Amino acid sequence: MRDTEGVRRRDTALALLAGAVLAAAAAVDLVGGGLPGEQSPTDWLFLLASVGVVRLVVLPFARDPARRERYRAAFAERTGAGVAAAYLAVFAAVGVLGPVVVSEPLGDASRAYLPPVGFTVDAFVAADCLGPVVGNRCHGTLAHPLGTDPFGRDVLVLLVRGARVSLEVAVVAAALIVPLGTAVGVAAGTARGWVDDVLMRYVDVQETVPAFVVYVLLAYVYGRHLWLLVLAFGLLGWGSIARLVRSETIRVTESSFVEAGRVAGAGRLGLLRRYVLPNVADSVVVAAFARAPSLILVEAALAYMKLTDLDLLSWGAIAARGLDQFFPLTWWISAAPAVALVLTTVAASVAGDAARDALDRGSSTLRGPD
Repeated sequence: MRDTEGVRRRDTALALLAGAVLAAAAAVDLVGGGLPGEQSPTDWLFLLASVGVVRLVVLPFARDPARRERYRAAFAERTGAGVAAAYLAVFAAVGVLGPVVVSEPLGDASRAYLPPVGFTVDAFVAADCLGPVVGNRCHGTLAHPLGTDPFGRDVLVLLVRGARVSLEVAVVAAALIVPLGTAVGVAAGTARGWVDDVLMRYVDVQETVPAFVVYVLLAYVYGRHLWLLVLAFGLLGWGSIARLVRSETIRVTESSFVEAGRVAGAGRLGLLRRYVLPNVADSVVVAAFARAPSLILVEAALAYMKLTDLDLLSWGAIAARGLDQFFPLTWWISAAPAVALVLTTVAASVAGDAARDALDRGSSTLRGPD
């Protein structure tokens, strides 16, 4: 137990140190612009959120064989869950490493509207065809396997860059939703009485405020920025998490081993840290994971309606630009990001269902301190 407690404290200390270093670097970069590269506020929020994900999700999962086995069995039993998890792992890797490996596409007007490999387009659309021209039809080429957009930018490169935007939206919003929802839910579930009533009534009121409207108002005042979008949906989207954590907290605090710890003299903070939080952690992570597809789709829809940064290479923005000219002749420009969105949301849904199965298998047994 002491070894486990020591490992947890060391992990927490390292995470706090990494967070402090990133926060200091972000302050220097955003205030003084003294760091190389072009990191946006959302990029820094993503890096900070990633530290929290590693500390609170990745490390505990990696060090708990029973939990790993439970999730492995649940994913093995659900058809397609393993494939969905593999796809999401690739999506996350592309989102993290893609912008580092693939530079931002500059475009070449002479290469505009080139079709994907295996497809053709009228030669008058692709004026400077790189592939063979047969029967006044321009054929796609491996130089641009998914074709090019109206500016001559490679669609595959755009998809890789757009994956980072979708990943940032999901991770940063979840990093706001999880701690806020957990804090309110734990407070309501442990205090009960009037505190519980006030907090839950506030949740009811907050959920009547559309995050979409709040974002549009903020964008009108401060401009269309991705960080405004994740803040709006993150700060207003934790109500369901709070309700879930409240019910789980009540269940745990009424258990026999928590009562035994209370009789033994453990304080409220000690009970929360050793009993409540470990037993609600999986439920919170799974619930937050289930929110990711909707957040990604919201960003894509806003970008499609040109309500986000017009220079942002998100999947929604790519799809919108594909409809500007020569559609449906240049269908692939909109089809590629649309397929990426469908695959990502379906994979997240399938993997989320398997994760809920694994959670249900372990929910009947509450965990005491290690």
